[in-house]
Amino acid sequence: MIEIEVPLYTSSGRKLPERSLEMSGKKKPTTSLIFGSPRTIWIALAVILAVGGMLRVAYMGELKQAPDFNYPFLDAEFHNYWARGLVFDDWTTPRDKEDPRIQTTPFFRPPGYPYFLAGVYKVLGAGYAGPRAVQMLLGLVNVLLAFFLGRRWFGALAALIFAGLMSTYWIFIYFEGELHAPVLIVMLLLVLTLLVGRWTEKLNWKLSIGSGLVLGLLALVRPNALLVAPAIIIWAFWLGRRRGCRSYLRIGALGLLIGLVLAIMPATIRNYRASGEFVPITASLGPNLFMGNNPQSNGLCDGKLPGYGKFATCYDWPAIVRSVEQKEGRQLSHSEASGHLRRAATRYMLSHPSHSLELLGRRFLLFWGPWEPTHNKVIEFERSHSRLLSSIPLHYPMMIALAAMGLWVLFRERRAKAESTGEHDHRWEITLLVLAISGAWFLGIMPFFVAARYRMPVIPFMMLFGAYGLMHLVNHIRARERSAAIMLSAVAVLAFIPASINFIGYSGMLSRWHFDRSICLIATGDMRSAQRELLATIKCDPEHGEAYIYLGSSLIMQRQMDRGISLLEMGVKLEPENANGQYNLGRALEVTGKVAESESHYLAALRITPDDQEVAAALERVRAVLAGGNQQ
Repeated sequence: MIEIEVPLYTSSGRKLPERSLEMSGKKKPTTSLIFGSPRTIWIALAVILAVGGMLRVAYMGELKQAPDFNYPFLDAEFHNYWARGLVFDDWTTPRDKEDPRIQTTPFFRPPGYPYFLAGVYKVLGAGYAGPRAVQMLLGLVNVLLAFFLGRRWFGALAALIFAGLMSTYWIFIYFEGELHAPVLIVMLLLVLTLLVGRWTEKLNWKLSIGSGLVLGLLALVRPNALLVAPAIIIWAFWLGRRRGCRSYLRIGALGLLIGLVLAIMPATIRNYRASGEFVPITASLGPNLFMGNNPQSNGLCDGKLPGYGKFATCYDWPAIVRSVEQKEGRQLSHSEASGHLRRAATRYMLSHPSHSLELLGRRFLLFWGPWEPTHNKVIEFERSHSRLLSSIPLHYPMMIALAAMGLWVLFRERRAKAESTGEHDHRWEITLLVLAISGAWFLGIMPFFVAARYRMPVIPFMMLFGAYGLMHLVNHIRARERSAAIMLSAVAVLAFIPASINFIGYSGMLSRWHFDRSICLIATGDMRSAQRELLATIKCDPEHGEAYIYLGSSLIMQRQMDRGISLLEMGVKLEPENANGQYNLGRALEVTGKVAESESHYLAALRITPDDQEVAAALERVRAVLAGGNQQ
């Protein structure tokens, strides 16, 4: 049996030699955990990795049957389009999408993940299994990072518990199977925490600049991460004052900023060369801020910019720019259009303080609430319809409860000031670092909108504290310290109860889940399955206009004209501004000989999409037929 030890430091940050402890006659402090041999620890970690690997292999088998496996959807589709354009130089947009002009405008979405995806396609080819397999491997890398982080500052058993939670938590596995960035974000956050923590032990420029480089890479994947930089600098200032060493601030702040600038500089230079505009990373601040702060905002990404148009994907951004240009009365660059929307959002917040505070509270409750907030997909229904994911009992309120338990232990240790220059003291410094990083991440989301993949990066930090709390709970139980064990359990329960309450009554829409599946099934040519999903959509939401339009259009393709026209008529009645529905109904009426009726629907479609040449040609065709009939 061995005791797991943590290095000791003086208040100035100097590591205490073992000899000085012996000469003082004091016993060398260790953690309270006695946990087997190093071999046992590595065997336990190998088992955790094996379990995580098996879960991911099983989920990959499920994913291959999903309708969107070979047809990425919404943001995933845009990531895929961008990455394939980089690798295969094919910038042909989907038929129903506008060219986003990625090559000639500043980055609109952060470039980190599309470039990562492009690298995977370059090495593994164009298949859709490759990126998912790589991301699942990165998920296991994150398990290892969690273990090393936990073992260094919180003990071997806490590290194994942390790794076990990371290995088996369902939402990590879920996002590793999506063409989205969370697995990269989690990896970079864990590496950043390890580097900054190591920098407190070895005060040198390399670790400081390395931390800045990692933070810059993180910002290229998720620009909100820039708020982490001041959080770390403030923490470094506190650390320097605490240890009586100004080098912590000087080396930490300067090195961090140097690395950060070096990492994002290539994106800034590229943006300037492409557009002549100074855009450090992306030009998306304005539309994202306005989506979160307008009269119709609900705290979620709902795909609407009231007064400017639909904003479901980045393909919609050029149309939004044109809408802004109409309001300004002049031609605008993309960054200027973003600035217009940023100012519009700011004006709304200042002129409607009560609604702005209400939205802030709603975002807070969505971020810490029990339901995974919907964005591109209704994740809760993705989970409930997955045999594997639904069988994993871990969930968000449970992570909050465990984190509360661990923080309780850490605050109690700090209050007792046990070993004030030893392991508990240094662990407290790392605890505040983790709280600073996770707090900055949370604050970086609050002005905008909440989505499951945006709040997910704080989960590993909750798990770290939770693992430490569970370690102490196990130790109390083994030592038969009943009162201490009951107290820890009570803290977890008291945190779990409010975390489990859906205070705002939010839940995802099952109708949307069915409808999204239908779109992917139509793209893959499985019309029968798509129609089943569309019927299920209408059953859940009889007012879902798009479902009627897609179902009617699919029946027209199968020559079921009467029923198809009836459904299309219902669809355009519910959604008169749906250009696709108006055009398809006009075409169906024209084919069945009702040319006069088709004209009004072609006119409506052309009014909505005035640049659509196909609609213009159809309108000209029916008018020619009507003119010929009138002459006769």
